[in-house]
Amino acid sequence: MASILGTLTSLPAYTLFHISWLLHSLRRPLILVSLLCLLSNPSAAIAKCKLFYTTFLYLAFCQDKKFTIPKDDASQHFSSEFGGTASSAPSSFKTKKVIVIRHGESTWNDTFNPGGRNIALFVLFYIPNMIKAILTEAYFFVSGKESESWFFDSALSTKGVKQIEGLRKFLQKEKMRLGSGNFMDEREE
Repeated sequence: MASILGTLTSLPAYTLFHISWLLHSLRRPLILVSLLCLLSNPSAAIAKCKLFYTTFLYLAFCQDKKFTIPKDDASQHFSSEFGGTASSAPSSFKTKKVIVIRHGESTWNDTFNPGGRNIALFVLFYIPNMIKAILTEAYFFVSGKESESWFFDSALSTKGVKQIEGLRKFLQKEKMRLGSGNFMDEREE
C-alpha cells in the first residue's frame, strides 16, 4: 500500500519534470511562434498578453481561497411548501416565486475545483488538466482569438453545458406549470 501511495505522489513530480524538460526543449520554437503571432495580428496578441497579465495577478493575489458555510440554515425561513423547514409562511407576507440562476460550471472550475469528483482523482489529474488548459490557452493565442480564454471569463465546460440544458428544461416545465410564463422569452424556445 505504501509503495502505491509513493508512486501516486511521485507521479505529479515526474510529470512536471518531463513537462519542464519538454518546454525547455521547445522554447525557441515557442518564442518564434509567439513572435509570428505578434507580427501577424498585433492587436489580438497585445490583448491576449494583457489578459495573461491580469489573470496572473488575480491568481497570485486573490483572497477568495476558502468558502465558509453559514451557520444558520436558510431553509428555516421558508415553509415546507417552498422547500423549507418553517411550519408555515407568515400571513402578513405576499409570496412571489423568484428563480435565481447562477452560471454553469466553467472550464476554470473544471481545472481548479474538485467539484463532485473524488479528491484523489482530482489531485491525480490536476497536472494533466492544467497542461490541457495551458495548451488550449496557447491555441487561442496562436489562432488570434483574443476574446477566448480558458482562465479568464471562461466558457462553459461539458458539465456546465449539461447544467444549462437541465436549467432550460426546468424553466420550460415551470412555464407550463405556472401558465403565463412571462419570465421566459418566447423566441428562446
